[in-house]
Amino acid sequence: MRSTAYLLSLAFPALAASSLALDGAWTLLTPALIFGLVPLLETLTGAPSTAPPGGIESARTEPRWMRALLWLHGILHLGLLGWGAAHAARGDWTLLEWIGRSLSLGTEVGAVMFVVAHELGHRPRPADRRLARVLLASAFYPQFGLEHDRGHHRYVGTPSDPVTARRGEGLWAFLARAIPGCTADGFRTGRTQAERRRRSILGPGNPFLADLAVAVALLATITWLLGP
Repeated sequence: MRSTAYLLSLAFPALAASSLALDGAWTLLTPALIFGLVPLLETLTGAPSTAPPGGIESARTEPRWMRALLWLHGILHLGLLGWGAAHAARGDWTLLEWIGRSLSLGTEVGAVMFVVAHELGHRPRPADRRLARVLLASAFYPQFGLEHDRGHHRYVGTPSDPVTARRGEGLWAFLARAIPGCTADGFRTGRTQAERRRRSILGPGNPFLADLAVAVALLATITWLLGP
């Protein structure tokens, strides 16, 4: 895959921004394009069934601007989160606009933010990993990074991995099992790390609770600034 293709990912925050800037049915533009037009085009043109030649670029071989792109996505996500919260605090959205903007921002979180946080979380620079933790906290899913690095990578494809789908498992059954399982594994991993450091398992020495505290603090700050 050519590196410049990654620049197309900026379309997601741009579409999410459009849902905040526009009103009425236009707020449904993002889900209409992502869940309607894109699958239709893939059906008509044929989606690729194999990985592109050369595989996925690693941090060592990628262009220098790739890290800047990841950081740009992180900053854009936090900006969209703040804009969306401030916009919603005005209290003048219709039901249709609530649905459209929620789906639009949710799509940006699921399709872009988690991918960016995943990539940053695997990088050696502490600043990258800290940004990854902030991004995951902003989605109130801070346990992902801890469980992913310490649990999923070790047990992927086995019954011990809560986020490996079982044969024949449906989407909703998977979500009902995977989210609590990921949370429980994240806490166990954090407790183990705290015990190895001889720190309290219920204090900041437990990285699971530390990241959860960041998520709660972020939510409390938004509520305090903009109102419940």
